[in-house]
Amino acid sequence: MEIYKDSESKTTIFRFTALYTKAVVNKELRVYMNGQNQISAIKSMG
Repeated sequence: MEIYKDSESKTTIFRFTALYTKAVVNKELRVYMNGQNQISAIKSMG
């Protein structure tokens, strides 16, 4: 898990990466939280 803070938009981004035995697939889940600590977006990438 990685955590990034965007000071301009006051958003915190949590990145969760799935680990697979084969390097063919790379999946990631991103959860965005706004300044009021509320989830503002959820993205599935990969």
